[in-house]
Amino acid sequence: MISINFLILILFYHWVMDFVAQTRHVAETKSESFTTVFMHACLYMMPAFVINAIAFVFNQFYLPTYIAFSSWIFVNGIAHLVQDFYTSRTQAYLHTQNKTKLFWNSLGFDQFAHIAFAVLSYKWIILPILSNG
Repeated sequence: MISINFLILILFYHWVMDFVAQTRHVAETKSESFTTVFMHACLYMMPAFVINAIAFVFNQFYLPTYIAFSSWIFVNGIAHLVQDFYTSRTQAYLHTQNKTKLFWNSLGFDQFAHIAFAVLSYKWIILPILSNG
């Protein structure tokens, strides 16, 4: 079972990296450029990799846990890239068509899908390793 503390950490990290740290330029152009959405996904993953590496170096994680969290971060980054590649284009279209309610619903569903995938992939990737270690 996922701990409530880790769930809150996922939510906070996602909010910071997908909203606070995302520049207006990225938000406005990721629907037009694969390079921009790719850079957004890389920047989304980078702090988590750094935190994970620091925890490992300072002996907070054993190697299997470090590998599990690294895999989880990478899988979520790729999922974020693929999802934003499509949803940013959908949202840009809805915005240009003045379909305001559909735009906001799409944005809200995008966020739900990011979080749902993060939680489910934690269950699939992290929990099996932690329960065996």
